[in-house]
Amino acid sequence: MIKKRKIISNPFNNSYKWSWLWCFFYLLIEIISRLIINPPSSGWGRLDRYYRFSPLFLFVGFCLITPLWEEFVFRYLVFKMFGRKKFISYLISFFGFVMMHFIGETFIFKRFLGLSYYAVCFIFIYWLSDFNLFFPIFLHSFILLTIFCFREFRY
Repeated sequence: MIKKRKIISNPFNNSYKWSWLWCFFYLLIEIISRLIINPPSSGWGRLDRYYRFSPLFLFVGFCLITPLWEEFVFRYLVFKMFGRKKFISYLISFFGFVMMHFIGETFIFKRFLGLSYYAVCFIFIYWLSDFNLFFPIFLHSFILLTIFCFREFRY
């Protein structure tokens, strides 16, 4: 007899404690690395074009809509279509996310490594939270918010 999977709708209960710890640990490392190791530079590219249009537009699009869309496409849809236990799902999610960020831009290996790190973290947190989309969206939004804040307050 097949047991029904227990669906937990509350992301703040005890079963997700490792996901929250992972989010907190990752965000702490992200902030430290941005402040100390890799301070923001003046080469913001596409962000500057959107920022000149409207900082509010950039904030909403960059920090709220983008994480929702990317995590829905590269986590939820990929794992729904190809299955959660198949290795190909993880590869498609990884390479789809990384290579999508190079559309219309030149390939830079250093950026590839950074995006690979993000992709692995998002996939890992998605897997760790038992495929709950809330955690990768939260983490992705916070990372983009830190990038936005460093762009906003870089002087």
